[in-house]
Amino acid sequence: MHPVLRHGDTMRTFVNVQEIVDWLDNEPSKSFQFMLQATKGIVASCLWTLSEEHKEYLQHLKIINKPKKGVYSRQTIGQGKLTLVPSSPNITTTIMDAGAMQPASTKDNPHLDLGVLMVHPVTSQNVAFAISPLATMPSSKQKGFICPFFFVRASPDREECNMEYKSLTRKHFDGACTKKAGIPQAEMTDLVVQIMTNVKKVDANAELVVYDASLRVEPAAKKARS
Repeated sequence: MHPVLRHGDTMRTFVNVQEIVDWLDNEPSKSFQFMLQATKGIVASCLWTLSEEHKEYLQHLKIINKPKKGVYSRQTIGQGKLTLVPSSPNITTTIMDAGAMQPASTKDNPHLDLGVLMVHPVTSQNVAFAISPLATMPSSKQKGFICPFFFVRASPDREECNMEYKSLTRKHFDGACTKKAGIPQAEMTDLVVQIMTNVKKVDANAELVVYDASLRVEPAAKKARS
């Protein structure tokens, strides 16, 4: 005897056998969480590719961890020759209502925004991606994880800076990679990565310093005399 299913029922049980109804609507490729993890993998793959494309001059850099983080050039590097790409295995997501802003990076929660890359297929909420800096020192037992991008000192003084932030758009982010992963292209946007490039010639033994106007401290307004 077959059971009678009510509208909205997802399971039916008879003779100790439980059948999942309409399971094809719930298979892995229909799972938003699975899609989210697949997209994180594609983001990591794109960052890996960008890092490989711009690794030529990394061998000429010296990285200091203590007492203060810093990156120095071992030899002269011509203007526009050096590009640093942010990379980290820590890729995070934030689900937000349309029009909402992603939480700003703070000292307690540092991250580099990658923008809204997906739209939730059910709630239509935006899914913003970011990468959190990671630095793992190498040891005799294992390799570390060192990304020069996150060691460069920032300054609001443009005169002392030889690096600047640039936006690099990965147009094919929603192309072959996402097609292969089975992710609907209509739900994806381009990947925009904030990179660094040297806007001046970098002399040998010079420190890399990136310009950041947000660090500028405006002088306090003078109080009017009474």
